[in-house]
Amino acid sequence: MSLMLSSTSFASSLPLLAPSALKGHWQLNDAENNAAACNVELSDELIEGTNAYRFTASAQCLQPLALAELPVAWRPTPDGMTLTNADGSMVAFLALTAPKHYEVMNHNGKPRFTLTPRQ
Repeated sequence: MSLMLSSTSFASSLPLLAPSALKGHWQLNDAENNAAACNVELSDELIEGTNAYRFTASAQCLQPLALAELPVAWRPTPDGMTLTNADGSMVAFLALTAPKHYEVMNHNGKPRFTLTPRQ
């Protein structure tokens, strides 16, 4: 019996950040006009039935995003963050483009809005 050893490398995957690492006060900025849009709060409080965490922002704040419905929760993903409605369905996806720097992209792949920790 012979035994063959081989080395296989797997593509490294991005880590899934814990909600506690992202909770706090964030600022949503209009990237196209380089203007502050509003303040957002990410909580690590689990919203029952959504598999996501409390997301707080005013409807007026989120109006420029032109979402089909307002998000009430969020959850981290390895490559960004998903905003969800009350039943846990995705409302928007924010791509992670740098540490603690998330972007909502337009149809051309350019950032429309950025979400960063409030300074």
